[in-house]
Amino acid sequence: MQHDLFIRRDLTIPGAELDVQATVGGGPGGQHVNKAATKITLRWSVVHSTVLRPWQRNRLMERWASRLTKEGDVVI
Repeated sequence: MQHDLFIRRDLTIPGAELDVQATVGGGPGGQHVNKAATKITLRWSVVHSTVLRPWQRNRLMERWASRLTKEGDVVI
């Protein structure tokens, strides 16, 4: 991703740490079904992030445990 993601005054995630992909979204559709990339997926690695302090990383790992992949990524 080209742009950084501002979270708050003391935390900005560098664009280089964010992976954005456009894919074909599921669900019902009309004549253009399965032809257009209509789903956007954002992935960020909490485990490998360079901007988090250890206590921030630990807190995110605990609070987001059910939302993280096995690799420690958040996928939205």
